[in-house]
Amino acid sequence: MNWHRIRPPFLPPYSPDLNPIERPWQYLKSHYLGGFITKDSEALADNLEESIRDLLNRPDQLQFVCPHP
Repeated sequence: MNWHRIRPPFLPPYSPDLNPIERPWQYLKSHYLGGFITKDSEALADNLEESIRDLLNRPDQLQFVCPHP
């Protein structure tokens, strides 16, 4: 690939501090989805939607999970 003298920065393979979505996913997995097992993608989507709705109704937790930069 010809980058025209542009050097992309090195990013480690796993860098949660550089990826803002990691913190909300970590919270959802540990508080809502940790023990949830299914082969049905619709059930997973429903559970995830319910989890996100619950989180959105808890401003104290939402502020912790998604701090404003």
